[in-house]
Amino acid sequence: MKDRIGQALDLTHRAVTSGRQGVLSRQLTDLILMLGDVRRSMAPQDWAAIVRLCRQHPLLDALHADPLTSRAYTKPDGYPGDARLLDLIYGRGNYAAALAEADALGRSVYAYTRMAPSCMAVRNRCDMAADAIGETLRTRDSARILSVACGNLREAERVPWAFVGNLDRFTALDMDEVSLADIEARRLHPNVACVKAPIRDLILDTIDETDFDLIYALGIYDYLNRRTARRLTRSLAKRLRPGGRLVVANFAKDAIDIGYMETYMDWYLIYRDEADMLDAASDIDEGATASRRVYRDISGQLVFLDLVKAG
Repeated sequence: MKDRIGQALDLTHRAVTSGRQGVLSRQLTDLILMLGDVRRSMAPQDWAAIVRLCRQHPLLDALHADPLTSRAYTKPDGYPGDARLLDLIYGRGNYAAALAEADALGRSVYAYTRMAPSCMAVRNRCDMAADAIGETLRTRDSARILSVACGNLREAERVPWAFVGNLDRFTALDMDEVSLADIEARRLHPNVACVKAPIRDLILDTIDETDFDLIYALGIYDYLNRRTARRLTRSLAKRLRPGGRLVVANFAKDAIDIGYMETYMDWYLIYRDEADMLDAASDIDEGATASRRVYRDISGQLVFLDLVKAG
């Protein structure tokens, strides 16, 4: 197996440094599919050895010319999946500055990685959250919305806030002060309020905000173990008004890019399938919800839990 992977790394390194975008894209696709298959078939300790093998190969430095892959690996904000990294995926905010600092190789790799399945899924969930916000504003009076671990709240930029008169409160909750400051500077709507707090405060009920029509969490569940996910889901569901909706996203266990993310981005998530997502709501009484369902985004890389509180 190691010899086979070593040969694939050599071939991919030549393709990535060839200066030919089509060759780079085809070979990186083959490598990502191989790494995903290997990762799913191996015990964790054996996969860890493959990760070390990949990181000792010159391909690592070539791929880290890409500001997206490099930022995930180096974690300058101290954690993976920070808002600045997400802006590289979205093509929003100051992403152009990071690209301007990259060389031709880095920009070529970025042109590929930004269109990889996981990144397409991240953009899908942003669009789906924007649709949920719009639907809530369309159907509710004095609408109340909570975004959990909101990051830069890019999904809200699709809403024509200048014409929204029925928003009572939009709470953007996160621990990242830089992200919250960015949201405040954009002045989306007078009733958008930033709250600096960890999700622990939601679980322990030290945050008293409640009566929301929509609560959504796009990325935080990817980092929560089973017990914490169940406790957070129960706490969030309690904060809904009758008829209120909770939407939670999680990367799927069969996501295509897992091998690449763990090897070259040092980005480890807790993956879930449909049964796992239903389990996250298992501490909520059946009678407390009017509906609960799970589904995938169009890319198939994300699993959503979507429940409505009984009214």
